[in-house]
Amino acid sequence: MRNSLVIVLAMAACVAPFPNAPALAQHANPSSSNGDPRNFDVAGVRIGMSPAEARKALAERGYKVSADNFDTMDYDSQLENALRERNPEHPYPRSKQRVRGFTASGPSGEQAILSFHDTSSGAQMREINLSLTAARTDTSGVRQSILEKYGRPTVARDSLGSAWWCRRSETRCDRVGYTDTVLEFSDVHGVTIRLTDENRFRRETDATIAAEVDRRYPKKTANF
Repeated sequence: MRNSLVIVLAMAACVAPFPNAPALAQHANPSSSNGDPRNFDVAGVRIGMSPAEARKALAERGYKVSADNFDTMDYDSQLENALRERNPEHPYPRSKQRVRGFTASGPSGEQAILSFHDTSSGAQMREINLSLTAARTDTSGVRQSILEKYGRPTVARDSLGSAWWCRRSETRCDRVGYTDTVLEFSDVHGVTIRLTDENRFRRETDATIAAEVDRRYPKKTANF
């Protein structure tokens, strides 16, 4: 059986037999992350990568990547809409296409879904959700390799059975309380690994847009 974990965790370029899973420790380097999910990768993909960078990382590990999915909610459109809300005389925005995401299939049946957030500096990877083929996965071996790569989780098991890795600054580490980058691992219904930073990207984009709106159209103060 080919070891999908090596590809999933991007510990090696070649796929090794699953019985050798404990040997994956030689490729793992938990200390390099310092327990900070912002430094984690899944299949070589990290938070903040551009679509091109993510595609390159996946291709180097044998993934077949789909065509980009596009929509029109790009950063400039969001900014222009916010400017028009402040000043109705501001010109209507001209929407441009932005990369929403794409999918990828790994050599051992892994399925990855990547989502991007459009920022003032371009599209950046905000989430990768990777699923392993249940019939070809040794769950205990997966769990051990996860621990070897990412270190001890912040929360070993939540009420739904997921393990979580959160930044030390988080006051709550679960599916509703995180505000920054998190890694979630679940082996309850199949095996999934999710690295996400959606909340931080949205918060920082909103703050950037609000600051730009105030710069262009300062709020008028009432005179009494």
